[in-house]
Amino acid sequence: MIRLGAIAYPRGIGQETEDWKLRAQKAVLKYEDLSKKVDSIQDTEKAADILAWMGPFETPGSPAERYQAVKTDIAEDTSWTEMGIERIKQFEGMVADLEGKVNFAMETYGSLPAPDGAGGQTEEASATMLCITGGIGLLGAIVLPLFLE
Repeated sequence: MIRLGAIAYPRGIGQETEDWKLRAQKAVLKYEDLSKKVDSIQDTEKAADILAWMGPFETPGSPAERYQAVKTDIAEDTSWTEMGIERIKQFEGMVADLEGKVNFAMETYGSLPAPDGAGGQTEEASATMLCITGGIGLLGAIVLPLFLE
């Protein structure tokens, strides 16, 4: 507790605003991660149901619209008014619902394997390509002078 004169503050001044901003950022990141996972649900009908529940950005009150609104609040560094805080709370609830839907669908129906090349190369693949490239360069340095003679 911080005491300034006769007034006691439970937190630092301005910290509450930062707390709401952090909560909003965490909720946005989680929503984005879960949105990507929907694509990997093996049952395409169940994935389509979840996407329909998320709704389009243009539908007022849909999870997608709330996502866009909270993301805009973060980008514009909106002062966290009562309305903005309520929007974050609603969005956090929607993200929790989405997480439940995605986890249930993945556990029940399984998930599709990641497509080839998804997620970049592994360290082993990168090292192998480096060795092959170096070997070709070395071979060229040895063989090319023989052809030129």
